[in-house]
Parts: sequence; C-alpha cells; structure tokens
Amino acid sequence: MSISRKLYALIISILTLMVVSSIIGIIYMTKVDQQVDALTKSLTLDSRIKEIRLNAEALSTPVHDYVRSGNPEAKQKYLDAFKRLNSSIEVCAANPGVGDCTSCHKLLASTPKDIKNIDTKAQQIFSLENPTTNPESTIYIKDLDKTITSLTDNLALVSKLSKNIAANASSDIKRIQDEYRIAITLVSILIILLALSISFVTIRSITKRIKQLIAVTKSVAAGKLEEKANFSSNDELGELANAFNIMTDTLLVSRIELQRLNEHLEQEVWKRTCELERLSITDSLTGLYNQRNFYKELEKEVARALRQGHDLFIIIFDIDKFKKYNDDYGHVAGDKILITVGNVTKESIRTGVDSAYRYGGDEFTIIIPEASETQALEIGNRLIKNLNEHGIKVSMGLSSCTYKTQELEVFLKQADEAMYAAKRSGGNKILSYRDIAGKKAV
Repeated sequence: MSISRKLYALIISILTLMVVSSIIGIIYMTKVDQQVDALTKSLTLDSRIKEIRLNAEALSTPVHDYVRSGNPEAKQKYLDAFKRLNSSIEVCAANPGVGDCTSCHKLLASTPKDIKNIDTKAQQIFSLENPTTNPESTIYIKDLDKTITSLTDNLALVSKLSKNIAANASSDIKRIQDEYRIAITLVSILIILLALSISFVTIRSITKRIKQLIAVTKSVAAGKLEEKANFSSNDELGELANAFNIMTDTLLVSRIELQRLNEHLEQEVWKRTCELERLSITDSLTGLYNQRNFYKELEKEVARALRQGHDLFIIIFDIDKFKKYNDDYGHVAGDKILITVGNVTKESIRTGVDSAYRYGGDEFTIIIPEASETQALEIGNRLIKNLNEHGIKVSMGLSSCTYKTQELEVFLKQADEAMYAAKRSGGNKILSYRDIAGKKAV
C-alpha cells in the first residue's frame, strides 16, 4: 500500500472508529434502557413510550450502515433491533398504563401498522444488491426515515400526554443517559489517542526507512556499491528501495566489467609492449638478437665479468664465400642460408647462458659468459660442425675481455682479427686471438 493511501486509510479509520463508537454507544444505551425496563416494571407510560421511540429510531442505524458499507451483519442487527421494538410494544400493550386516555389508546393502536410499514421498507433495502452503489438505496432510505419520523412523532404526543406520570422515571433515565454519553466521550478520546499513536508509529517507520536510504546513498556515493537498502515494503519507499538496489547492482556489474576490461587492456598493452621490445632487439630474418642489443648486452656482461671475476668470451664469425653464393643463387637463397645459420646457432649454444646476435650482413656474434677458453672453443667447434651438416662453412674468431684489455672496441677488434686470420688460413675453423697474438709476438 502506498504512503498516501496509508494516510488516507488512517484518516478514514479514525472517522470510522468514531462513528462505530457512537453506534456502539447508542446500542449500549438501548440495551441499558431494556435493562431498566425489565427491572422497573412499575415505569409509567412515559418511559415505555420513550423506549418504543428509541427502539424505533434504532431501526435506522443498521439500515444506514448496510447502505453505506454493504455490511451483511447489518441485517442481523436490524432484526435484533426490530425484535426489541416489538417486545417493547407488547409490554406496553400488556401494561398500557394510560388509564382512560382515549387519545393515547388511539395513537398506540396505529403503532403496529407503522411498525409493519417500517419493516416492509427496511426489507426492500436489504433485498437490494450492491446497496452502496445502487441509486434506489437513497430513495428507500429517505422513505424509511420519513416513516420512522412519523411513528416517533405520534409516540411523542403520547409521551407528552403522560409526561406528568413519568416525570420521576424520566429524570432517572436522563441521568443514566448522561453517564453513558460521558463514557462514550471517553471511549472516543481513547480511540483518537490510539489513532494518533498509530500515526506516530507510521510516520516513525517512514522516517526510519528514509534515513536508511540516505545512509546507503552516502555509502554508494563513496564507492561502496555492494551496499543495499535492507528493507522491503509494498509502498513507494519499498519501490524506491528496490529501484535503488537494482541501480547499485547494475553499477556494480558495470564496475566489474570495467575492471575486467581494464585488466584485459593492460594485458594487451603489456603483450604489445613485450612484442615491440622483442622486435626492437631481434633480427627479423634470423630470429637472433640484433646488433643494437649486442652492444647493450656486451656492456652488461663485461661489467658483470669484471665485478664477479669470471672470464667472458665473444665469437665473431661470418659465412665463407657468402657473397659469391649470393651472386650465384640470388638473395632469396642467401636469406635461407642466413635463416639456417640463425637456427643452428641457437641450437648450438648453451641455453639460458650464451646469447647469439646477427652483427650485420653475414656476420654473427656470440657472447659466452662464465666459461674457460677451452669451453668457448668447444662451443665454436660444435657450431662449425652443425653448420657443416647443412653445407655451410664459417670462419670464427674468439677473444676474451680479460686478455690484455677491458675496452670494448679493442675486445671486438681482437675477435675480428682472429676471424680474418681463420679465413686467411682456409676458413671453416675457429681461432683464438691469443693464438694469433703469440704468433705476432714471435
């Protein structure tokens, strides 16, 4: 139920309770009158006539209630009231107490006929379907009220005639009625207070949920999208809470998806960066590292060798008679030779220790750290053997950074001189710079 409907229902409830309390008061007073009549059989005609009048007026209450609300219990209430009216008439008829009052007898004689007319009209109303919306209800209820008014007027005349006889009893009844009116007033006040209490509880409940929504909204604004409005109801606040929770769920899913997308993009960027870095240091034809990376790594390895005190060797080699092969068979065939050299070189060196590079053209280099000269020569000879199996011959020069020099240019020049010495001596071999340096000294 919406909040506005709750407020309307609250107002209607208060009014209904007040009306109900009044009806209860009237019925209760009628019952009291019946009790007084039963206990005080010596009441005068005035009290009996007043009782008949009250009972007659009471007939309209359940009929009106039925027309207003369609309450099926109203018919039973009417039958009860009608029964009480007939009973009071029978008592009055059995003990008229009018003596020789001819006018009173005449008026009382017409009462049963009026009562019958009232009952006929009331039964017509109770036979209607949907009395709350049926337009005939208004016509019948007016006719009923008119008949009841006529009856009560006649009884008022009788009451007036017997007023002196019933003076003392009338004063007692009035006192009782006043007491009951006070009681009804007190009951009404209690009902109003109860309604106010209900209003306070309702407003407090609404305020409490609004505060919860404000607190959750602040948490969500701070980035805590997992926060929820933890209450549910069938009113506007409940709908707002449901919509709010749906919104936070959507935002949370979006944030997770965004995080996943960011992670994916970061991975892609990292992959592309690694690929670009690899391409920047790799020779595209042979798959070996390029000359730029050779100088960079050589500087690092030389510094590390001097720092840690171990030997460092490099091999420079080129393909024997490669220019003639290129001229005879073309560059495509020459590229295939270069690719084969790159693949065989990678397979022949120590994995994870040595590193091979395309220095330029058909020239290649190998950095060999943490090895003796004998081990370095073995690596060179193994590569020569593996290349020979593919019909490729190379000339190699070996140099050590710890042999008489620590300068890179001299280091490379020594390896280059050893390579050319190997080529001059027939090629397809490896020579150490230390060997050719000894020969120079001799």
